[in-house]
Amino acid sequence: MNLGYEPGSLLRAICVEGEPVGVLLVELEGVVPNLVRFMVDRERQRRGVGARALGLLVDELAALGHDTVETSFVPLAGGAGGFWRAQGFRDPGRVRHGEPVHVRGPRVVRLADPGEPEAVAVLAGYWRDIVGRYFGREATDADVADAFRDYPSDHLAALGGLFLLARDEHGPVGSAGLRWRDDGDAELARMAVLPRGRHRGWGRRLLAVAEEQAREHGSPAIRLEVRGDLVEAQALYAECGYVEVPAFSDAKHADVWFRKALSSR
Repeated sequence: MNLGYEPGSLLRAICVEGEPVGVLLVELEGVVPNLVRFMVDRERQRRGVGARALGLLVDELAALGHDTVETSFVPLAGGAGGFWRAQGFRDPGRVRHGEPVHVRGPRVVRLADPGEPEAVAVLAGYWRDIVGRYFGREATDADVADAFRDYPSDHLAALGGLFLLARDEHGPVGSAGLRWRDDGDAELARMAVLPRGRHRGWGRRLLAVAEEQAREHGSPAIRLEVRGDLVEAQALYAECGYVEVPAFSDAKHADVWFRKALSSR
């Protein structure tokens, strides 16, 4: 709902099931839209509400012809810096009113809900790829539907984990999920890069953001399991510091297990 504010600005209420829980205010007068107010009720924080609201805002700005948005804040220990980084904002070294400016461009890795349309599109490509490789034939729509049903991704959201979505100027291009394990480690899942995004660094970038998120959660390490035929994925993990370890699960389609200890920063 457009509440209005003044010419050259965009004000949006953030609502959950019809209840207002926050607000977004963007100035549109400059070359790059400037997000000057972003608030979410404390009780709704860390539940994906802010990430989803930002995603909707970025979609709306894109419809207006803007592929970049910026905001400014002072990074404080224990502050919101991790949240903004997780949404794809980066510090280009500029300052506004004494606060560092952070910019999100068209190539981002951000927190997302695995049920939102762009995430579903990436997951469909993920299942189509690995199911097809498993059976040695092109996966059908029915195969993909079965995979969504048999291996849901709902646990990669809210308090059970998180889901990262990578997108470029053309749309969604990859994903990675983390599940918080009872032993303290984070477990990587749904790591995918669509064919048009491969060999462009998206896999390493997704891993780097996932590791940053796991550190901020307090996880000492990330572990993962992978099929034996996915040799490209195994090579990527090894190059990024993941070490093969004994099996830690009895998953039907797992052949190789990796773990990487995360250094503190």
